Amino acid sequence: MKVVTVIAAAMVGAVSAWEQMNGDYAFANQLPGTQAMHRGSGYFVVETEPISSTYAQVNWKVHQMAIDNVTVAKLKGKLVNFVGYEFDIRKILPNGTEVSAHAWEQYNHHYGNTVMGSGVKLVKTGLPYNHEPMEQHDDSSKTFPGYRIVPVSTEDNYRSEAPAYSSQALVMGNGAESRKTFHYLPPGYAASVRSPNQVAMHPMIIDTANRDPSLDHGTDPEHTRHGIVPPQSNVGPEAMYSGLMECPCTDRYPKKMSSYSTLKTGTCNPVVLTETDCLTAAKELGLNPILNMSTVNNALLPTGCSVQPTVGGFDVVFNTAQNGAKCGEQKPSGPVLSHTCNISGAWEVVKNSKGTDPKTPIMFLPGKTPNTYIVPGTKGSPARATINVSAPTAANPEGLVSGNWFSEGTYKNIPATLSTFQAQSTTTIPPCTQMSWGNGVVMVRKEYANLPAKPAQLARVSALGEDLVNVSVDVDPNKDLVTIRLSGPSDVWFGVGLGAASHSADPSDPSTGLSMLGTNWTIVVLGNGSVQERRLGNHEAGVELLPTVTVTSATVTNGVRTVVMTRTLKGPQFTFDPNVNSLAFINAIGASPDFGYHVNKSSSLMYFVESDAPTCICDVAADQGTLGGFAWGSQRCLPRPLGQMLDDPGWRNITGGINPTCSLKYYKGGLRCCKDGSILLNKNQTVSTEVYTYRLRYRYYYDIVDESKELESSSKVALKDTFVSSWWTEHLNNEHDVPPCYEENKSKCVYPISSNFTASMLGACQNGCELIHMEGHCHIGCIKMEMWIMDDPANPKLLCRTKVAYGTGDGWMNEMGYIGGNLPCIFGNAADGFQAPVALKPDTKLMSIKYQNNTHVRYGDMALWELRGVTL
Repeated sequence: MKVVTVIAAAMVGAVSAWEQMNGDYAFANQLPGTQAMHRGSGYFVVETEPISSTYAQVNWKVHQMAIDNVTVAKLKGKLVNFVGYEFDIRKILPNGTEVSAHAWEQYNHHYGNTVMGSGVKLVKTGLPYNHEPMEQHDDSSKTFPGYRIVPVSTEDNYRSEAPAYSSQALVMGNGAESRKTFHYLPPGYAASVRSPNQVAMHPMIIDTANRDPSLDHGTDPEHTRHGIVPPQSNVGPEAMYSGLMECPCTDRYPKKMSSYSTLKTGTCNPVVLTETDCLTAAKELGLNPILNMSTVNNALLPTGCSVQPTVGGFDVVFNTAQNGAKCGEQKPSGPVLSHTCNISGAWEVVKNSKGTDPKTPIMFLPGKTPNTYIVPGTKGSPARATINVSAPTAANPEGLVSGNWFSEGTYKNIPATLSTFQAQSTTTIPPCTQMSWGNGVVMVRKEYANLPAKPAQLARVSALGEDLVNVSVDVDPNKDLVTIRLSGPSDVWFGVGLGAASHSADPSDPSTGLSMLGTNWTIVVLGNGSVQERRLGNHEAGVELLPTVTVTSATVTNGVRTVVMTRTLKGPQFTFDPNVNSLAFINAIGASPDFGYHVNKSSSLMYFVESDAPTCICDVAADQGTLGGFAWGSQRCLPRPLGQMLDDPGWRNITGGINPTCSLKYYKGGLRCCKDGSILLNKNQTVSTEVYTYRLRYRYYYDIVDESKELESSSKVALKDTFVSSWWTEHLNNEHDVPPCYEENKSKCVYPISSNFTASMLGACQNGCELIHMEGHCHIGCIKMEMWIMDDPANPKLLCRTKVAYGTGDGWMNEMGYIGGNLPCIFGNAADGFQAPVALKPDTKLMSIKYQNNTHVRYGDMALWELRGVTL
């Protein structure tokens, strides 16, 4: 846990120097006499571009907003602690003025919310996604599907984890409750970003603004606020809220069951036996578009049929090898280790990231605690590295290495997931004698250093560049296969050059100043669809090279020509390295079909991200298929004690106890019928096409952190870095359906849903933690959410009870029938007016429970804890 300092700002209870955007707030465990006021030394506002929608439309796109230039300049180079934020939806009127939208006009289902610094970038990956469940909010591939947060630059351009303080997910009550929920960090706690310059959002907003004058909420005698809903909706017109917010599955989302199924982990039984059946199965399961279908014999891939996402679609593989890798993983390079490796002694670096062979000696000395090691320093440095070695596990059978490496005056993190032992047990290289580091360095014990180093298995990666020419690159080291896809105008030539020399003065953007001079390898697509490979000269055509690519597909659609080609990783002019972080490229478009001088040119940068491991397709039916043409996927609901979704008392008489959101057969509404752009009406339902325009507004409160090592005065307080985590009460399934109530006395209609787990399962709480901000995200009808400490089941201890506030009138943020705010639990220092946090050990037993009014059946509800905490 890193401790830094910050100049003390106004504490809770003090009057802010500004008026809060959304008025007064409260929180669940608020002590008497304490006010809920935002604090900080300043704030800034970001807004999305105008968003236009029609009635019943779902808007669920990723938005990137730049922070204003004045603020960026002010905060450049500084560590900025975000201590709170406010949110609003702003309706843009025809005259250009803005007012706050009512809850019944645009329903905020939820949003992803991340502040990023100059050290990272949100890049589009082109990898297919299907709104899979978010296990934790710090996973950018789940928070921003189709995008990844990547480091802008890395040492030697080798792919690594993003630098510390590069981004912060600020998810602290992100649904309909957001406007009146107190998104706040108490004094002494940090959610810091260095040099913040941008904000990424992924809001899901449903247009429920009634366009029918006969149902106007101000004149209708029944006071109905919403327009028509599909017959699949459970919410009648007498309700005070629109049934569209539950995402009912309309006839636009037909179901198709499959006789095959996907399997993310384990081994298929039985496997798919032929390539033809493999292709049929992938199509049945909605794994579209299929970009490539191949038959291989490769022990590193699962036996039988498997599918792997790549840029723009899926790669389907039929593997004839027996005893291949398990589903969802790459086959390890050797047997599972039965012990933790001891790395004491002398080692040599036999390969570094630049491919040279320095024979650098490295000495590892035992540390003070077991399985830790220190590398002696040089030139007066007390230590060059502090290394931790973990025991092998089923997930990491070779063991892991992590720690801090001292380089050029600073400690640089060694990403554990990329630093492994070579576990291959042979007569020449036994286990625990070779380490493969994430930065491309291979070290071998001195007595084995003269033997050839065996590299670790490399990940499959892909990159997408969108410029004058759209280019995607998929690099699969396990097949020694690179797939390149280029798209440009069909009537003229276009090309992409790789390996260009850079004259950039900005190391964070190697694409700046790219020169054609020395461009090693350029692919040119001519107007007739043929492909040339060239080595360019100094603004000259250069020379045509012998072909190294094989064209596998060439199509023209709406004036755009797309050519797909493959080649090996290593080539005479250019070699693809699957370890790199980014690849600069030049691209140009010509004036005629034949190659000549360009009419337009540009340079750009694409970033490589790792693809998910292969998912198997099995020859067995398992309640899978497609919903609206989209893949349903494998079962993600888990049995008790983690969740009750497969044994739900409220659904036993209807589905046998399976919550409908766990089954394609029973599914009737929720996120899977709410894709971006969906219209939540049946095809024969027509409404006004009047456009509603709005934008989202966020105000972020911050302090500037003083990073000096000494506490020079009492005006400074120590800061503890917080982590972001979450817990789905529907564990691994991000929604649930609320069952009907058969009680005659409707006041007894309360449906509970619960989950039991341990604190170590909360992200960064593996070694224990304290939770600082706890918010229970749930939908209309939610009464409360609770989290209990269950170490002694006979005497449970309440950790947090959030409270849901509902509107009582027609005013903004007080709309009757809609959630007007969720009161979170906030813990902090008693001197600042907060309840003290509770220390949770890794094995502390916890229970989450949500109570919901179930007078009516409800689709796609949620019971999500959005958490911030500190490690012990």
